[in-house]
Amino acid sequence: MRPVEIGVPLEVSIKVPADIPAEPLKERTELNLEKESGRCVELEKACRGLRISNENVQKVTVNLVARPEKSREAYEAASKRSERLIIIAEKREKMHIEELAKSEARRAEEAHVAEELRGKLADTKTAEEDLHIEHMALLVVEVTTSGVVSIQFRGFG
Repeated sequence: MRPVEIGVPLEVSIKVPADIPAEPLKERTELNLEKESGRCVELEKACRGLRISNENVQKVTVNLVARPEKSREAYEAASKRSERLIIIAEKREKMHIEELAKSEARRAEEAHVAEELRGKLADTKTAEEDLHIEHMALLVVEVTTSGVVSIQFRGFG
């Protein structure tokens, strides 16, 4: 599209036959000039409107060009945040697994110790029972008809 220069005077060359009177020619020329001036005003308005439309299109184009860049930046920020959250969750899960493994090992050790203690307790009870049997004594009290009392301890074992 070619730019339109505003404010440049129009030059009109008109061929006038010599036998036409000057007065009607002058009136027609003035009428033609008025029509042309009106057209120039209309063209200037149209050009002004086109310029404004062009400026608006340029603004929209700039916005549309910037929009993908902003969307990409927002996507990258969201992706980085998601990655950080995933890493944090993985670390927590790993710590939980390690703590669970430690707890399980402690529980197994405690179960082993409890089993050993049960065995020792059973052994101790058996030994204690054996000891009681060894040291068990029978107290024998005899009363004779004459009224004599004799007390004797008799041990087993």
